[in-house]
Amino acid sequence: MVTDPLQRPPGGGARREPTDPLQRPPGGGARREPTVPLTLKTAIGTYPHTVPLKDGSITSPRVCLEHVEVVPANRAFRPMINQLSYDVSEMALVTLMLGKAFGRRVTGVPVILMQQSAYGMLMVRPDSPLRDPRELAGKTIGVRSYSQTTGVWLRGQLNEQFGLDLSALRWVTFEASHVDGYVDPPSCTRAPDGATLAGMLRAGEIDAAAGLEPAEYPDLRTLMPNAVAVEEEWIVASGIRPLNHTLVLRSDLVLEHPWLGDELFDMVGAAKQRVGSGPPDGVEQIRPSVEVLARYAFEQGVTERVLTIEELYSTG
Repeated sequence: MVTDPLQRPPGGGARREPTDPLQRPPGGGARREPTVPLTLKTAIGTYPHTVPLKDGSITSPRVCLEHVEVVPANRAFRPMINQLSYDVSEMALVTLMLGKAFGRRVTGVPVILMQQSAYGMLMVRPDSPLRDPRELAGKTIGVRSYSQTTGVWLRGQLNEQFGLDLSALRWVTFEASHVDGYVDPPSCTRAPDGATLAGMLRAGEIDAAAGLEPAEYPDLRTLMPNAVAVEEEWIVASGIRPLNHTLVLRSDLVLEHPWLGDELFDMVGAAKQRVGSGPPDGVEQIRPSVEVLARYAFEQGVTERVLTIEELYSTG
């Protein structure tokens, strides 16, 4: 249990900076503990660092997380960003960017719940001649959705590390963006009804697939034999590590309970400290990666402008 809900336990990492939009306003006085904790319908994935939040190891006298299991976790993103179906939800960073661009009333909490390799999920058939990303020019790549965060990272990294001309790529998508109203660019075509990403790859209908977990598809291989090592070279050179999923809550709850963002921030931090692992938290800690991702999203036609981190993690 977090003994002081607004104080990060020692060793829990940097807190949000005082200028952060979700920080309690100066002069707010001593807080009053609620008689009854605020119950929040919550949809987050199960990771080592979220287990303490789900099994009750980390609690708060101010909030009660009422967990709804959504598997996979990304199936919670569409109902949350469009209908506010939950009070608190895991959310892909690009979905949050698009949601803000489309005026959705969600507020980010600057914690990262999931990060993964983009290169390690770029798959081809075992007999594919493709082994170098530059060979993708003129090819067709399948991806669940054009605005998928992993896809945005993948395109941006391939362009920066290998000089791949993104305009020379064709895309097959399998579902619309999580954010209603977004329209795929002309380089995209929608897969036939009933088709699957892995199935089209196996059948040779697409040349590569982005976003497949290698462990789930042992009959396929990564395009680059040493994909993770190659990506690590880019990470070291750029200083940017791809981040995928953050946490959001309904903006009306933030307006009604200004302390709520901080409370959730500290609970996630305490859970990560409990297990001794987890991605970084805090506006300044995640700023470099989020700003690069926002630039990629704009350059790739996902967003009409570059959104700022302050827009993502404020009530605006």
